[in-house]
Amino acid sequence: IKIDLSKWLPKFSKVSRGLSAGEVVIVIAGSGVGKTAFLQNLLWNMPVPSVFFSYELPEILTYERFYQIANKCTGEVVEAHYKLETPKSDNLKKSFCDLSLLFDSDINIDDIPAIVANIETQRQTKIKIVAIDYLGFVKGGQGSRYERVSYIAEKLKDTAKKTNSVVICLAQVSRQEGAKGNEDLEITSGKDSGSIEN
Repeated sequence: IKIDLSKWLPKFSKVSRGLSAGEVVIVIAGSGVGKTAFLQNLLWNMPVPSVFFSYELPEILTYERFYQIANKCTGEVVEAHYKLETPKSDNLKKSFCDLSLLFDSDINIDDIPAIVANIETQRQTKIKIVAIDYLGFVKGGQGSRYERVSYIAEKLKDTAKKTNSVVICLAQVSRQEGAKGNEDLEITSGKDSGSIEN
């Protein structure tokens, strides 16, 4: 019943035997290094029912990247296909049957378990992966940015347990630690809150 990422990228076997329902994975990296692309590729290549909460990218760019992944092409090729009115949608339909996409930037962390349950009811299938892009944009909590991000980071575990799924969430790097991309990151490198480390 585990999610074995090494089936997609074999090197994952060096860091994990697989992920079980109720676990949380936070991917920490700087801006522009490909966190969202990594997450979209993971969702595309792990054929399990998943929900992708996209707080950052607009729908059209998310779709374009999935199209690129499905058809192994560049963004320019995607655009050319649409200009010529020859989009290749067969590959997309295959994988989108397992993937639900949500783009509402007002979704609160506390609402995610109910949304996942509703999708499971509609699709009559158990959701295995809840993907969130990214932690800094998720709504929830009160007070300062630190307090809000701390609340959301702590609620990720609660979300994983309530949905009985693997939660994969993207997070930015703090400016002090590795933001330039020339240093190794540590578990303490997440931006805005020490609760990401916990």
